[in-house]
Amino acid sequence: MLSEVLSAAVKVRQVLLEEPGYLLARVEVRGGLCYAEAAPAGPGTQPVAWPSLQGLARPVADRKTDSGHRLVFFRDIMGRSLVEEMGSGGMPARRALDTAISLGGVLRNLHLKGMVLGYIGPESVFRAPDGTITVTAGLRGVPGSHFSAPEAVGTRPIDPRSDVFALGTFLTRLLAGADDHDSVIRAWNSMDPDLRSVVERMVAEDPGDRPSNMAEVLGLLRGLELAAPPAPHSEPAAVMPPMAVPPAGPDRRRRRGLLPIVIIAALAILAVVYVLFSPGPSDGPGGSGPPVEPTPDTLATPPADTLPPAADSAAVPGGASVADAVVWISNCTGAGGAASAFREGPARDYPHAYPSTGARRTSSVLLVRRSEPGAGLRGQPEWPLAESLAAWDTTMVILPVDVTILLGTDLSYPGVNASVLRDPSSPADTIYVDVVNQGLQYTLDGAGPASWTKALLDGRCVELGGIEYLISVVDARDGDRSPNEEIGLAALLDRTTFLYRTDSGLLPGFEGCVRQLLQAVPDEVAGPPDSVPVPDFWVLLGRS
Repeated sequence: MLSEVLSAAVKVRQVLLEEPGYLLARVEVRGGLCYAEAAPAGPGTQPVAWPSLQGLARPVADRKTDSGHRLVFFRDIMGRSLVEEMGSGGMPARRALDTAISLGGVLRNLHLKGMVLGYIGPESVFRAPDGTITVTAGLRGVPGSHFSAPEAVGTRPIDPRSDVFALGTFLTRLLAGADDHDSVIRAWNSMDPDLRSVVERMVAEDPGDRPSNMAEVLGLLRGLELAAPPAPHSEPAAVMPPMAVPPAGPDRRRRRGLLPIVIIAALAILAVVYVLFSPGPSDGPGGSGPPVEPTPDTLATPPADTLPPAADSAAVPGGASVADAVVWISNCTGAGGAASAFREGPARDYPHAYPSTGARRTSSVLLVRRSEPGAGLRGQPEWPLAESLAAWDTTMVILPVDVTILLGTDLSYPGVNASVLRDPSSPADTIYVDVVNQGLQYTLDGAGPASWTKALLDGRCVELGGIEYLISVVDARDGDRSPNEEIGLAALLDRTTFLYRTDSGLLPGFEGCVRQLLQAVPDEVAGPPDSVPVPDFWVLLGRS
């Protein structure tokens, strides 16, 4: 028994949760109270390099016993475990929803650091007297339970949508106040219909059917106005038909995505095998597997009242702050882990750093977005940051960029209004452009879509506000069709998109000219999508 293992090391005051493979207890150490976790030691339970984040409690001690177990200890500064709150009955809907929103903000910051939990239980969440939510960075891992995201059971979770699933089941458990069948069914039947609709999406079996990241979830939850709960059903079981419990092995994916069915099955089998999660900077996704990069959750920044800022932001004296800079990192090396290594290395202090994959290339490039066409690159506030990022690879070339064109499937045929652009005569300055194929799966006039677009633009001139500007295409990437949910990009964009600084007075006009040039693309100026964080730096990692 784990309680006996823990009792041999410290004085146990109260066991809060004990299951095969996991124990949470309040203990006394040197006259003071703290929380302790215990679990069998094993390859999946090695210490994790947890980031320093507000709302994440890291262990103050981590020891291995002679009996082959691990014990971790947390200071008693986190308030009360939600396991204790659940013991007093179901949580009021508004309180449960606010708890989930606060927890989602903490998880989103964790995703920004490239870490995903895959399971969130009330035993791992604490509420301080002032209402602040804290998550323990401990031993809980991903139990073989239907409260865990199905794709995370038996493997290391790397997708933020696994935490979207886990947050949905967590919220329902708070409303139920217990994990028994009747309590969960009563909570489900009395749940606000709009909230139930959101939760159903969160716990979809297929990750592709869930909200794409925690930022989207926060937006959905914040937008809810909870109605008064309906009267409880006298026969709740009649609302949800019974379902046979699926096995815990490979056939577990047969389960349905609807939350009541998931919960019913969960109540029948809370698995006894725990697959503990232990990613870190040296043991993260992409290290030795296929070249698939993590996709942490990062869309629009939620308000500060629910998303505490990262504690390790930095700034360059006289320049821009890393807390505000947006970095996209494309692994174009053909080897796994390069983008993750760059994020954990030179980009480790950037809270908005998004790794992805891209078409293979032999050289590394750093694209720096200018504040305005005509502005000198070395005079940009971000220049010191760019130099610092580029120092990681002495062969990396720094290039300016003003507009990024992401080609979508609406560019369906190569019709061109050639008169929109003209040959240069006396251009006043240059607009730098990079072109990325994010939609087309075929060539245009025998060329890759980005290369074809580059040939149309590069070296031509456009008139904006009565002034002539030369167009210079600094980079064209034909094969970058890779999804990245955290920045709102699908593998195949259905419409061509332009990214640029919206405070520039010239660039919307440039977008309009390019839209007129490309006959297949709608000519209405749309500007950068609100859901996509325009990159200040786009790092293209190549293998020399």
